[in-house]
Amino acid sequence: MEERTITIEIPEVLKKQLEDDCYYINRRKRLVKLPCQTNIITILESYVKHFAINAAFSANERPRHHHVMPHANMNVHYIPAEKNVDLCKEMVDG
Repeated sequence: MEERTITIEIPEVLKKQLEDDCYYINRRKRLVKLPCQTNIITILESYVKHFAINAAFSANERPRHHHVMPHANMNVHYIPAEKNVDLCKEMVDG
């Protein structure tokens, strides 16, 4: 089988990126390991923890007032969406 040479046009921006990658991989030994150690589930779980901690600390900063929904007949406590940990968990769970 005969070898053939194929010419490929590579934009300068891509050439620069490939040269940088080659340098970091071969000279600096910085090959990216795949798959990434931090997956999407870990990121979302960390976000829920962060959200819950921030909600807890912001609740401690001000006196705790539960608002009763004016249009509801039941005595249901209203928690604003930006502090509602259960809502955050539901959104993360999909």
